[in-house]
Amino acid sequence: MKLSQDNLNIRKERVYFYIMLIFSLIIWVLITITIVGPIIGLLIAFFAWLGNGLLVAHLKSNCGHVDEKQLPDLFSAFKDVCEKFNIPMPELYILQSQGVLNAYAMRHSGSDFVVLNSDLIEDLDFKGDEIRFLLGHEIGHIKSKHIIKQIVLIPASWIPLLAPAYYRACETSCDKYGAFSVNNVDGAVRALAILA
Repeated sequence: MKLSQDNLNIRKERVYFYIMLIFSLIIWVLITITIVGPIIGLLIAFFAWLGNGLLVAHLKSNCGHVDEKQLPDLFSAFKDVCEKFNIPMPELYILQSQGVLNAYAMRHSGSDFVVLNSDLIEDLDFKGDEIRFLLGHEIGHIKSKHIIKQIVLIPASWIPLLAPAYYRACETSCDKYGAFSVNNVDGAVRALAILA
């Protein structure tokens, strides 16, 4: 099957999302109708927002910010990937990772961020297919609104089998985003091998 922007999210992701959404909505309604539930829910939401804000503050103070002047080749590749998916460019950071190979997308107060661990990109060509795959994968999380959906689905994230199946489907969809961003199977396979 040829990849296009219309078929990047797999069908199982949508099915699992709606099942988890039903469970989550039931739990959210039960929390809301109790007397103490809304207060506890607001406190949890506030501290989660505050913790996420502290993580963003850590990124901005301790990580390398990628822009036109700092790592211009990586910035150019990131800009190309964002333009390919027609989304506004999130901020891109490089995090010193002590040997951990990872990348992630996050959101705080309406702003999106993509973080690449330094060891992940250390040996990759900033113009190469592998880095474009990784960037496309993370942009897939933003484009698919996985970060926002994750907040809504918090109550159902404890359900055995269903929650891991949904999160795996999300990762599979984002792998398709990565493959679409490079349009090269060999580059996508090499990037997945690096992560594995």
